[in-house]
Amino acid sequence: MSGELRAVNWLQTSELVKNLPPSINRDAFVSSRPWLNFADVTSQQYRDGDTRNSLLQLITLPSIPGRELLRVHYDAIIHNRHDEFGAAYESLSQLPGIYPDVDRRNDLKEASQLCKKLIAQGMGEQAIELAQTVHASLSPGDTTVNRFFLGDILRKVATATGNAKLVEQAIQTYEHPFVIFDDNADNIATPSQRLSRGFKELQRNKVNKARKQAKRMKQ
Repeated sequence: MSGELRAVNWLQTSELVKNLPPSINRDAFVSSRPWLNFADVTSQQYRDGDTRNSLLQLITLPSIPGRELLRVHYDAIIHNRHDEFGAAYESLSQLPGIYPDVDRRNDLKEASQLCKKLIAQGMGEQAIELAQTVHASLSPGDTTVNRFFLGDILRKVATATGNAKLVEQAIQTYEHPFVIFDDNADNIATPSQRLSRGFKELQRNKVNKARKQAKRMKQ
């Protein structure tokens, strides 16, 4: 639960598929229901039962705030498609903690593209604020690469602007990926599951690359 506005529930769809009766063809069942798994049924991810691709996230909100959230999000999508990056940012900046497109299977594609466009337009500060909005909206159960999105954007803006202090901030977010650096939000989101070896390894790699970047920028 995030405040009183949002509830996040999860459905482990791989468990649903695993418990199908023998009379039902597993691959055909998933192929006809793409919402069950984002991985193609012929992929290694699917055969390995990658939970990242089979964990369905359901966000529920009260009716009036929920409709307003969808309207604001839709406006942002339209603005972005028309290359109105500033207007898209203004819309999404209204959604700290409740940005809806945080399903771990989507790789934050929409937010990533908009941040990239903002940086290219010299709007690095807005890109960082958007990344903070997304970071504050991640579910406590999200232990994927999404946790490093804010740090990645900080580093990209640092590269574009030459501001080495932003790299130091990125290192801080990499080292503490469950901390929400926002005075208006709870400070810590506790992961609902143990962190995988892969997550910890990626975290170390992110920190090391950021430290090397900071060193180069200070030379």
